[in-house]
Amino acid sequence: NIVFLYAINTRGFTRGFPQRDFSVLPPHFNATEQSFFYIADEEHNPERRERWTEPYLCPLSQIWMVTCSSPVYQANRFKGVVGID
Repeated sequence: NIVFLYAINTRGFTRGFPQRDFSVLPPHFNATEQSFFYIADEEHNPERRERWTEPYLCPLSQIWMVTCSSPVYQANRFKGVVGID
C-alpha cells in the first residue's frame, strides 16, 4: 500500500499526498536529516538511483513503513527527493 507520497527540497516538504498538513511534525523537525531524504542526496547516492530505507515509524502518520526515495536533478544540480512510503 502506498501510504504517503511527497517531495522534499532543502527548504523542507513542498508536496504531500494524501496528507498536506506538515504542521503536525515535531518542532525543529528537519526533513533533510531523516534517512528518507539523505539516502538519496548527492553525498550518499552518487549513482543517482532510487534507495530504500529500513523500516521506521513515520513522524507524521505514526505508521511503520519503508520509503523508496528517488533523487531529483536539474541538469547536474541536486534539487531534492521524491519519496513513496
